[in-house]
Amino acid sequence: MKKIYLWPAQGFGDAICLNALIRNICNEYDIVSLFCSEHFFKSIKWMFRDVKNLSFIKVPYPSHPVWEDHIRSFILQNNLKVYELTEAGKIKSSGGVLEGDSVVKLGIHHDLGQFCRSIPEGSKNLDHSLDALPTEPSNLVLFHHMSKEIIPFYEAYYMMYDLPVDYRFSNFYYERDMVSENHVLSSLNPSNEKYIFVIDDGRHSLGCSIRIPNDRLPTQHKIIKHNKELSYDDDRFIMFNYYKLLENAEEIHTTETAFFEFMRSMSSSLNTLPSIDKSKVYLHSYVRNYITTKIDREYNRLLS
Repeated sequence: MKKIYLWPAQGFGDAICLNALIRNICNEYDIVSLFCSEHFFKSIKWMFRDVKNLSFIKVPYPSHPVWEDHIRSFILQNNLKVYELTEAGKIKSSGGVLEGDSVVKLGIHHDLGQFCRSIPEGSKNLDHSLDALPTEPSNLVLFHHMSKEIIPFYEAYYMMYDLPVDYRFSNFYYERDMVSENHVLSSLNPSNEKYIFVIDDGRHSLGCSIRIPNDRLPTQHKIIKHNKELSYDDDRFIMFNYYKLLENAEEIHTTETAFFEFMRSMSSSLNTLPSIDKSKVYLHSYVRNYITTKIDREYNRLLS
């Protein structure tokens, strides 16, 4: 029985962006394994806990080279064939399947950076996009800081695999845990006050601080700040169980984080899950300026 291994970028936000793509691949193959960074292993496994043919391989992540070396060693030891996502997309679009036990690189580093750069934002021509990779290598790894005249990575993932860009949102899914959502809401707002929810990250896994200055936050209501360390000891505080807290907030102030990728998913009119009201989401883009598309412009974007 053929087994497919998926090699994503190591971030939690990437895993959320790839949610629908990974589910699509799991529908196409009998046995699928996903490499997961040790930092996000628990949350990623929880997000996909309903997918019965998907298993998870925990990878150490003290640094990016260690992460990549570990996966490359696994590939060599198991004699696996490696496909770029665009190559796998071409095979899919022609009605074929991957050979033997294989690894699919889910659009990481130079491959994704090149693809994003090669297609202007707004281009939806999938037939042309699959052949659009430039011939020169790209040295740009942090492609979210590239020219804004390109498509964002969360659209590129789907175009590279010959899926509509809207698939990212229309097929985003996880099983909600209402008991845990109620626990998070009652624990963080026990007095049932009106509140503003703030998501930033003073201890980001990249080693930098991504903070919203206090003087940029409103003061008319109680402020609840996301504390990701709560989930270290209590699985009920996994990010997805904050949905009810998000839903009931007066305002949500956030930077470009995995949490915003979650909100971006849940505020799309395309998905079948309840939507978060975009009008109460304030995206502090000046803190961490990523490429934006139409869906982001519908939020309250603070540029400076």
